Amino acid sequence: MIQRIQSIWLLVAALLGACLFLLNMFSYSYIDPITNSEVTKGVKLLEYSYMLALLAIVLIALPLLAIFMFKNRKRQVNMALLAIVLNIGFIAFHITFIKDNYLGTLKIPAQSTSYGIASFIPVAVIVFLAMAISNIRKDEKLVRSADRLR
Repeated sequence: MIQRIQSIWLLVAALLGACLFLLNMFSYSYIDPITNSEVTKGVKLLEYSYMLALLAIVLIALPLLAIFMFKNRKRQVNMALLAIVLNIGFIAFHITFIKDNYLGTLKIPAQSTSYGIASFIPVAVIVFLAMAISNIRKDEKLVRSADRLR
């Protein structure tokens, strides 16, 4: 049942997850030794970490699969909860990977760094997944109350 509101929240969560591949995860600036000018470079997910990219694919697939689990609401909630936990793991891995690995491997040291828009997408995805879980539970209550009336 695609017309239920929780299906819309799950679809929005999946679409936002897909935006991770399109937007910059972070950007850094450095001084170019040839021109002696400051250069800013944005880094997308696939340039940054293949492990995070695989996790992002899973984070897109889980809400999409949960949409079609409408007959089994308990499994739908569990898939959304798993997606929330994996999003939290994505955020933690992203924060530690920037400082420890990526910026340490640059040949020219970075002058300044800043998080991109894509770094905040997992937080928005968590919000939409929580809204979906809330609506799935409301739907379950409604079905239970209708069963009592029969």
